[in-house]
Amino acid sequence: MKALARLSLCLTSLIVVLVMSCSVFADDAIVLEPVKITESVPVSQTLAEPSQTVDVVKQAVQPVSLTEALEQEFFVEFQKSGEYSSEPYIRGRGTKGVPVYLEGMRLNAGHNDSTNLFNLTDVEAVEVYRGPSAATLGMGAMSGAVVVKFKQPEFADSADFVTGGFFKAKTSLFSTSGTSTALGARAYNDRFNIAISGGLSDYDDYEDGDGDDVLHSNYETSNYNLSMAMKITDDSYFYIRYMNDKADSEDPFSRYQSNGIWFYTDRPKDEGETCFIGYKDAQLGGLQNFHLQLFGTDLHYDLNMKKEAAVSEVRELFRDSETRGGKVSAEKELGNHLLSFSGSYSRMEITNGVRMYNAATQSWGNWMSAFGITDGEISSTMVTVADDMVYGKAFFNLAGGYELVRRKVHSNVNSTSLSGLVPAELLDQVQQKDTNERDHLLSVSATAGYEICPAFIPYVKVSNASRTPYFNESYGNNPSNGSQVPNQELDNESVWGVDVGFDGRVGGLYYTSAFYYQDYSDYIELVQTGYQTTGGLPIKQYVNLDDAT
Repeated sequence: MKALARLSLCLTSLIVVLVMSCSVFADDAIVLEPVKITESVPVSQTLAEPSQTVDVVKQAVQPVSLTEALEQEFFVEFQKSGEYSSEPYIRGRGTKGVPVYLEGMRLNAGHNDSTNLFNLTDVEAVEVYRGPSAATLGMGAMSGAVVVKFKQPEFADSADFVTGGFFKAKTSLFSTSGTSTALGARAYNDRFNIAISGGLSDYDDYEDGDGDDVLHSNYETSNYNLSMAMKITDDSYFYIRYMNDKADSEDPFSRYQSNGIWFYTDRPKDEGETCFIGYKDAQLGGLQNFHLQLFGTDLHYDLNMKKEAAVSEVRELFRDSETRGGKVSAEKELGNHLLSFSGSYSRMEITNGVRMYNAATQSWGNWMSAFGITDGEISSTMVTVADDMVYGKAFFNLAGGYELVRRKVHSNVNSTSLSGLVPAELLDQVQQKDTNERDHLLSVSATAGYEICPAFIPYVKVSNASRTPYFNESYGNNPSNGSQVPNQELDNESVWGVDVGFDGRVGGLYYTSAFYYQDYSDYIELVQTGYQTTGGLPIKQYVNLDDAT
């Protein structure tokens, strides 16, 4: 993270100087800036309006997390695992089937960690996709996806700087003490746009609906964002953005009892540093909306086990990852066709560590690789093409994508420990075997619709998606008691989906409805194997289900 930290320091110094210098040119204006929540839906459109999203909700105050931004969407649900660890669910799938993107960068491609770590204080819109969307976004978009869009820089008509900002504060309904605040400031003229924003939250003493205390419901977050854009021509600009996010939380939903002792999960130091560098041009070489973006993020996640006792330490586990990549996209208008192209590459590397607390010596053991893998790498190279067609009030969309996914994993499955815990029928699956695989994934999407009137626009959509197994699905095991065994032979999961629905707008009211059917092949699920350990514990394993709908 050192390289990203040095970049942060340089940007901070530059922005502070420019903001201080520009304050003499204009009065400060404090305004609330709502985030637009948009849904990617098939709507009738003209080629003069190529956007495929419509506004669904405009929130009156600035949300600071995905949970806040999407909690009012009727087709988005949340699996609560504490205020901080909630994740969006679309059509019954969480992050394993609903990936989250910060613009062109997918978060946590190799492991389904929390995406609520990232703040939304400098975000303009959140796009929500429903149904298989791999032809647009890539691997993993099985039931939908969430795409976060940052604010576009604003430029003035003169060299005089204009300044502005926003401020937001809130409390939680069930927290008896604690607040969340977010604020930001910006300065811009006809050539430069500089912005800085950030936020803090600190919540304690949650109560349930009966007024009883909720144990281990504390959480704290802090974040800041720095960005700068430089105008090149009237239609183009260069930008750079840095984000720093930290969180300290406990998980009340993880609390369980074993042998009379209560255990729970503690996440004391989740942290992320993220950087984007890009160039946008409205017109370039006959293409429209050209966008080149390079990105990188360094993430650290803690997942510690504690107990409710005088000495609470039990186990500490961390997971570090680095993601690097880039994406280029453009559009081309040809008669009744709006063609769009994109190409992307990303690589995520994961390392981890675990150590146990020795109650007898009251000291920590040595760090070692966590159960399953020493380290892993997943990379994706993808090309997508789409064609939007409009003929009168009829509209069509055809899209296709090709993705090359490579996974490299160094296994550390402890076959010796597990061989003494699990029955012979499962031992052939308990192997310490490295992975070096290439997968060629193809995806398509076809949509047709007709605008009978603005209030009634029926459509039909057929699409598919695929995903490779997460590292913890293939390698997850429990060598301490044998209650879970790995499955390094997992196949890729795939899905075909059909949507028949309609959208409409009456004045300021927008509504959408759809009947959908999704047919999965090799659905990946954690199941009971039917076997027990030598100690009598049920044994779980991730497997491919032949069929799931």
